[in-house]
Amino acid sequence: MRDSELHEGSYGGAVFFLRSSQTSGGRKGVLKTYPNSDMQSVEDMGKLPRSFSIEAIISATYDAKGNELRSYKEVRDALLAALEKGGAQRLVHPFYDPADNIHALPYSLSEAYSSLGVSKISLSFAIANTDGVPQVVEEVLSAVDTANDAASAAAEASIGEDFDVTAAFVGNFNDAKDKVTKVVTTVQQAIKGVTAIADEIDAFSQQISEFATGVAELVTDPLQLATSVTGLYATMKGTFSTATGTLEAYKGMFAYGDDDVSFVATTAGRTERQKNRDTLNSAMQSLALSHAYLSAVQIAYETEPEIEEVEADLEVQYQKMLAASGTDADTLSALAETRTRTERFLEAKKLTVKRVITVSTPRTSATALAYKYYGSADLANTIAELNGWDDLAFVEGDVLMFTP
Repeated sequence: MRDSELHEGSYGGAVFFLRSSQTSGGRKGVLKTYPNSDMQSVEDMGKLPRSFSIEAIISATYDAKGNELRSYKEVRDALLAALEKGGAQRLVHPFYDPADNIHALPYSLSEAYSSLGVSKISLSFAIANTDGVPQVVEEVLSAVDTANDAASAAAEASIGEDFDVTAAFVGNFNDAKDKVTKVVTTVQQAIKGVTAIADEIDAFSQQISEFATGVAELVTDPLQLATSVTGLYATMKGTFSTATGTLEAYKGMFAYGDDDVSFVATTAGRTERQKNRDTLNSAMQSLALSHAYLSAVQIAYETEPEIEEVEADLEVQYQKMLAASGTDADTLSALAETRTRTERFLEAKKLTVKRVITVSTPRTSATALAYKYYGSADLANTIAELNGWDDLAFVEGDVLMFTP
């Protein structure tokens, strides 16, 4: 029976379900040392083609109604035949583009009587040459961008359709004006301290200024308000010098409206006022989340914990949007699609970045430990931060390390 969280792959057309995967590669280098000298050199011998180690599951396959398409034995025998055939065949890896020049290396199949019908298999593959090396699927980036556009359009439509100020309701205009003015202060606070591109931040500051000047008119023109709000978010994408900075700016708007003073909507006027608040709060936070997803897939991550931290922040905001009373169905649907695409990309990235492992060490220093595992003392402070050490001179016992 297939676990719903497993990803389907295949080799030579034979199906397997991926549980985890490791990808190896880099550069080939020959280390040269010299007699009676402290010097050494590294001779670059070119690119080391990637290899793949996959922990997979073999099980029967089923259609959408649960009817068995191929039995466990048929799936198993087909995969073993492909692995033993020899020569290069196509590997379809869930996180990479398909490649046709892949050779199967020795496999290890584990079958147990107690779990007959499902088995674990360890697979290893190597690329025959450097042509056609699988790359992270570029379509994922494009798909996140497209999903972000859809979410932005849905949020813009919700403002245009649901934000409305009736002149007869005394106080609603001023309340709405305060809410729209807070868009300006929230954006200004969110971008404070984030490194920006000089020319771009000047243009963006001018856009914010024009928005602030026209608040009174925007309150009475929901369609223009919607366009102006989404325009601020769109411009922010190109304002900052790094994708990490852009993400931080968008995260700074996650809390827009969370500090609203609550009141009981007992009259038609109060009901309208609350609806306007909910509409703008939801649109602002939805736009921030959608653009944050797009920024998240553009970051050059170095370690798995970095990815996990971003995933956690985004998921908290997503769950908040699900529970928000003003979030319309179209916006939620678009956010869900953006979330799915982003999660797929980040899971793929985890296969290629450094992971945290635990090692045991006798008493030593952080500097010596870094040199032992990485061949350089440069990462001593990084290890110290990972473990929360104040004293780098004496460390021992179980230590958290990044994989080389």
